[in-house]
Amino acid sequence: METNMAINKITEKCKKARIASLILFCICIAAGAALIVSAVKAFPNVVTSINETDGSISIHTKALSLSRCVSGFVLCVLYGAGLMICSNMFAGISENGTPFRSGTADALKKISVIMLLSGILPGFLGGLTDIIICKAANSGESLRVIAAQSMTVGIVPLFLAVFLLVMTEIFRYGCLLQQESDETL
Repeated sequence: METNMAINKITEKCKKARIASLILFCICIAAGAALIVSAVKAFPNVVTSINETDGSISIHTKALSLSRCVSGFVLCVLYGAGLMICSNMFAGISENGTPFRSGTADALKKISVIMLLSGILPGFLGGLTDIIICKAANSGESLRVIAAQSMTVGIVPLFLAVFLLVMTEIFRYGCLLQQESDETL
């Protein structure tokens, strides 16, 4: 009797979590679309100005910087993909009534890879975009300085990726215990 109540609770909570994941997915898609619009509007507004004292050329944008739009868009895509995987994972848990199945462990591993990429890709692509814009504008700014300022690594997503990889192995072990329990009964 208690087992059925626990399974019903898990099923209900996973249904709610799936709905929340889908709502967040839609928000990520909307944010990504807004960033694309900002990037399209910002790109024609790239203005170069010459510093009178040393003759160097600097680049400014009137709207969001194009590199930040690229970084933000990449994050929206990655987080959107992660949320869709979460949604599918919650659907699988609510169907089976238990989180200890191979699909859950596989989903956690995919999400950890997405978190790893979200810690590395946006900063790299944003810095690459800055370098391309500076090259195209024949800017006198040092590409090393631009790359050092723009190419960053997100520590929190990397930490979460490692944490989720550990959780993946815990869930894999839980799957084995669940299988043994099912076979015993």
